[in-house]
Amino acid sequence: MHVLLSPYATTCFVGALLTDIAYSRSANIQWANFSAWLLVAGLVFCGLSILVALLGHFSHRGAPGNKTLGIAHGVISISIFIVELFNSFVHARDGWTSVVPTGLTLSVIAVILIAINGFVGLRLERDPAVRIGR
Repeated sequence: MHVLLSPYATTCFVGALLTDIAYSRSANIQWANFSAWLLVAGLVFCGLSILVALLGHFSHRGAPGNKTLGIAHGVISISIFIVELFNSFVHARDGWTSVVPTGLTLSVIAVILIAINGFVGLRLERDPAVRIGR
């Protein structure tokens, strides 16, 4: 389930970055509204994904695989959730400061963390011990 929920959160968070960029260039308030909606949807999917991953981790204590990569993947996922939660609070403000510069900066940081986490997840998925354990 974690693998099925993660892409939705990723899509919402990348979409929020794109709508933040559109707002910073046009100052049309609807782009800020889109960003806020995408952040809330992304937080829901990200939270569910983290919850499912934690349940899977604790229910399979003896599961094979690289524990360090698994822990790194989990820590980065939780970091993304926290950054985007603060980003959602920033987007709740009124006017130009709801996005520029803090919201846009947090969106960029989150997307960079998502890219790093995707790489770590790919490395974890390609771990031979994980494939044997299936």
